[in-house]
Amino acid sequence: MKQLSKISILASLILLTAACSTYKWSTLSNDMSVEQVMQEKFPTLYAKSKAGEIIIDKVEQRVDKNGEIIFRVRYTKKTSDDDMDTFIQQTIYDPLLNH
Repeated sequence: MKQLSKISILASLILLTAACSTYKWSTLSNDMSVEQVMQEKFPTLYAKSKAGEIIIDKVEQRVDKNGEIIFRVRYTKKTSDDDMDTFIQQTIYDPLLNH
């Protein structure tokens, strides 16, 4: 009886592990283009990327419980060097000129 309960616990752990691995995020497969996915699924982010406002870091995919492929985009906002120059001007140089 103890051996049967051990086997059932082991089988349930294996099934649980297999179910969790099904929903893991992975990078796009080789047959899919990042640019194509961005154009079709995320047109606003694609436009911002082409305008240079954001940088696309990673596009990932996974299969949901209904069997559909869903995508996730990771991106960072691009900051211009002019913003830093303005910040330095206002915080360091301008106060020094007033003395």
